[in-house]
Amino acid sequence: MTVEIGRTKLHLRFSFVLLITLMLLLCEERVVLMSLFASCIHETGHLILMLISGDKINYIELGLFGMRIERQGTMLCYKKEALCAMGGIAVNVLAAVVSSVLYISTDNAGYILFSIVNGFVAAVNMIPVRILDFGRFIHLLLCEKKGIMKADEIIDRVSFVFALILNGFCVIYCIVIGPNISFIAVTVYLDIITFRKKWS
Repeated sequence: MTVEIGRTKLHLRFSFVLLITLMLLLCEERVVLMSLFASCIHETGHLILMLISGDKINYIELGLFGMRIERQGTMLCYKKEALCAMGGIAVNVLAAVVSSVLYISTDNAGYILFSIVNGFVAAVNMIPVRILDFGRFIHLLLCEKKGIMKADEIIDRVSFVFALILNGFCVIYCIVIGPNISFIAVTVYLDIITFRKKWS
């Protein structure tokens, strides 16, 4: 399904609807809604910095692995691209801080839950794996200093190592505390992307 918002197109894929349905079946509805809102906040952070940097958006796609932004024309300079890559994490941290302050002021448990959800989204994207925001940030800075080929080599090695570390933490967490669907889903997703690239 495609919806036009001004000059920008929003593509909604069936896989995204399927993902939301599975989340609603496996998780509490309030947590699912907060997770979606936190993800929207995250992508809005990217969009705001892209527009401030003079970028133009062609379309936004919602699919199985979240939101993908397709731009018009060529990419920005490496420094601006790196800044845009960190926009999502920045707004999630800000949302987490504001929610925590509101929780202290009102003692409403919903605020602290929203703070935790935003913190989780920010923390996941801080993992230095190439497909995540902080990994993209590192890769872009390396491209400027070392060149694209050397930057690719370094970030692929770093991604592989941190994917292995994350797998170890996930196994230990599930054994000691118990299975966590969100943790397992993030780990499996990063495994599929990272190890597929490593062995291709």
